[in-house]
Amino acid sequence: MNIAPEAKGKEIEAEHHPLVLALQEKLEAQGAEQEKIKEELNSLSEGQQNIVRTQDDISTKLSAILAHLANYP
Repeated sequence: MNIAPEAKGKEIEAEHHPLVLALQEKLEAQGAEQEKIKEELNSLSEGQQNIVRTQDDISTKLSAILAHLANYP
């Protein structure tokens, strides 16, 4: 691209190529999708932690019940 001497150092307004605009839109959409996936992953992780706590609680209670029943032949 040739730049006229009087335009050197000045901001030149140029229209972006349609392909560049399309790629920018896709990149923005991918960024939004990635954030959505991160949020879903965090939610799943929290749910998984709740399940583990519940399983531990059930296991503890079951062990207590079995220990109590073992005292009665």
